[in-house]
Order: sequence, then C-alpha cells, then structure tokens
Amino acid sequence: MDGRFNAVLMEEGASDPLCLPFIRDDDADCDDDFSSRRNYWHVTPSGDDDADADLGRQYASLLVEHLRTGGSAAGSLSYVIEDMVKAGRWSALEEAFADELAARLVPIP
Repeated sequence: MDGRFNAVLMEEGASDPLCLPFIRDDDADCDDDFSSRRNYWHVTPSGDDDADADLGRQYASLLVEHLRTGGSAAGSLSYVIEDMVKAGRWSALEEAFADELAARLVPIP
C-alpha cells in the first residue's frame, strides 16, 4: 500500500472521511438545498484490470483502517456502496474493493 495514504490516516483529524482518496465533495452533483454533495465513490477505472484491482484493494484497506481508527461516520461503508451503485459500473476496481473489504471485515478461519 502506498505509504502516503497511511501517513494521511495517521495525521491529527484524519477521522474526516475526506482524508480517503476516493471520497470527494462534489458541487456539480448538488440537486438539493445543500451547498455540496459528498461523493463516497469518486473513482475512474483506468481500464487496466490489474492496476484497477490493486487500487481497489488499496482503497478497501484504507477504508477499513479509517473505520478501525475511529473514522467518522459509521455509515461511511453504506455511503460508499450507495455511490458505487449510483456510478452504475462493476469493474475490476469495484470487484477487488468488495473482495478485499469482505476479507478484512470477515476473516475466514
């Protein structure tokens, strides 16, 4: 895993989900009275399945670490899944993210 993301998670105030590289505030998607909408799955697959799978596993690891170290919004996982569905695709990135997340949250004995 890329050390720079681990460093971000260790910084003071890293409980903000915006410290995760796949979460962004996006004003363009705002369709309500709020000034911005948070996008919990702001990713674009590269088309290289191996690279996308590596990135998906990395993002899942970061989310698990974020949640285990007191990351905000216990609902972050459900928001990520919701925005994955809204994105309307299932690439190697999303598949590897889901597989890694399952492996880290429910270890097989």
